[in-house]
Amino acid sequence: MARIRLYIPHEERRLSPEPARTRDTVPVLIGLAAWIVALVVVLTLSPAAWAAPDPTPFWVVVAGLGGGLLLLAFAWRHDRG
Repeated sequence: MARIRLYIPHEERRLSPEPARTRDTVPVLIGLAAWIVALVVVLTLSPAAWAAPDPTPFWVVVAGLGGGLLLLAFAWRHDRG
């Protein structure tokens, strides 16, 4: 039966691996492209989407684009650093 230890002496500890380097800009750009396609679809299916009684789809897409742009700025900064 395995014994559980709550404390491991420093000599027995393994080193933590280095964090993996990732390029996050490409997936964010793909997501932004999907939001742009969604905007075109919403505006095509409902030309007056922003003036409709229930403009929820339009504002969801606008919020997605805004969030994507913020994430893109963060990803660019992360990839450079």
